[in-house]
This record gives sequence, C-alpha cells and structure tokens, in this order.
Amino acid sequence: VLRKVAIRLGAPNYPGDVLRLTGRITELAGPVGPVGPVGEDPVRATIAGPVGERPVRATIAVTGDNGIGRHVTGTVTVMLPATEDLPVTEDLPVTETLPVTEDLPAAEDLPAPSGERAGA
Repeated sequence: VLRKVAIRLGAPNYPGDVLRLTGRITELAGPVGPVGPVGEDPVRATIAGPVGERPVRATIAVTGDNGIGRHVTGTVTVMLPATEDLPVTEDLPVTETLPVTEDLPAAEDLPAPSGERAGA
C-alpha cells in the first residue's frame, strides 16, 4: 500500500518523452523498528524469522531522468503485508535475501536517456 510520496520536479517531461525511473531501498522497518542493513551499507539486507516478523514499511529513494535531464527526485514509502497475509507454498524459503545498492547496476552503467520519443 502506498503511504507517502515526497517528490521535487526538475527538468520538464513532455507527452511522448521517454522517462527512466529508478529506485533504491533506503530503509526497511518492522513493527518495532529497523530491520537489517540497507541503503549505503555494503552488506546485504536479510529478512528472516517466524510468520509475521517481516518488515512492514519500506522507504525507496527514486529518480526519474529523460532526454533533458533529471525530471523528478524524491522518496516513496510503502507498507508491505506481513508474511501471515501472503500466500504460502511449500517450496518458498523462509529466509529471503534482498539486493541492495551494490547488487544493482551503477547509474553510470545504465544507458543514458537518449532524447528519443516514446512510440517514435
């Protein structure tokens, strides 16, 4: 469930422009506070535990770039369902490992917005 969106707009984005949105988890929090290292920390965030002890809030830093430059920056906060609310199958692991920044391509490794128009 989307709980909060806080953004700042920059370069204009026109109908038909190609807009590349990226995000990075900066905080995971459960009912009693932060869970595992995330964000700039160079280790992986691990979520484990009995049913119902998963993080329930995630904050994501987002950016959006187009051919002109940076269109949007900000943060988005979402609420995640507790594990007891998720469908359960026997072949799913109890422990999950989430990728953090070092597992994702660096911004300079991603293709730059080309200024092309969508559908062109």
